Amino acid sequence: MELRKDPITQGWVIQNDGESPGHRFAACPFCPGHETLSPQTIYSYWNGNGSWQVRVTPHVPPLYRIEGDAKRQAQGVYDKMCAVGAHEVVVESPDHDTSLSRLSDKDIAQVLRAYVSRITDLKKDSRFRYITVFRNHGTLTGQDLEHPHSQIAAIPFIPRRVIYELRSYQRGSRK
Repeated sequence: MELRKDPITQGWVIQNDGESPGHRFAACPFCPGHETLSPQTIYSYWNGNGSWQVRVTPHVPPLYRIEGDAKRQAQGVYDKMCAVGAHEVVVESPDHDTSLSRLSDKDIAQVLRAYVSRITDLKKDSRFRYITVFRNHGTLTGQDLEHPHSQIAAIPFIPRRVIYELRSYQRGSRK
């Protein structure tokens, strides 16, 4: 994967360089007992029963990779750079069929703590200029894993739309 700057919109877009767009697992890698199928756990919260309640792992396959530098360079009408960043999966519950809306307030608080912990850690990396948490639900939204989860992405640029929104807010707050 690499990032290319659209010369018309001036926004960065991710360009697939032929890597597989998805990864299929024989069993759900986020259900208890299958943890070895998913990448190494980056963060976890363990409940009082001796099992995990929330886990964070790298995404397979990631849109952005933590290794390396952006190596920004010009190529014809495009600027391009490596898709350096972080792309993580927050597994919100060990239960494959429990959605976020069905979790207790205590369990939702643990998911929020996972976000805070990961964002705090990712902010330490000077290569990242923007971090977002998002959640897809259903295949039509691009969800690629069935187990209830959200994702965190840290990227080396601020998306154009966010810049527009911040500038609009600044103009409105001066009135």
